[in-house]
Amino acid sequence: MHLLAAQPGGFVEEEGIIDLGQDPAKVVILAAADTSLAMLATAAEQLGSELPSIRLANWSHLLKPAAFDLYEHKVLEQAELVMVSLLGGASYWNYGFERLQAWQQAKPNRQLHFGAGRRRTRPTVNPSQLL
Repeated sequence: MHLLAAQPGGFVEEEGIIDLGQDPAKVVILAAADTSLAMLATAAEQLGSELPSIRLANWSHLLKPAAFDLYEHKVLEQAELVMVSLLGGASYWNYGFERLQAWQQAKPNRQLHFGAGRRRTRPTVNPSQLL
C-alpha cells in the first residue's frame, strides 16, 4: 500500500493510505464537508493567536483504518479536544468512531464531542459528547 499526500476531491478506494501531513495541535476538528472546514479555517485565521493550536481535517481521508491510525499517532495523540461533525451517524465511519472513543478514554484530560446535524441521526455516544 502506498502513502499519499492528501489532495482535494476526497478518498478513492484504490489509492493508498492518506497522510495529511499535519503537526499535532491542542484542538482537532474533523468534518466531511470541505465547505465547513474552509469556513472554520477562515475564522481561525481571523482570530489568530486568540485560539489554541487547531488542526482541521476531512475525515473522509481517514476512512481506511491504517490512515486513521497514522493520523492518531501523528496528530491526535497530543490533542486535548477533538470535535467531529459526523452527519449520518457512526455507521458512516465505524472504525474512526470507535477509535476516537478509545482515544478519549486513554487519558483523563481528553475531550471528544460529536455533532451529527439531526437528533435522529446522532451517533450512539454518551450524551455529554454531543454538541
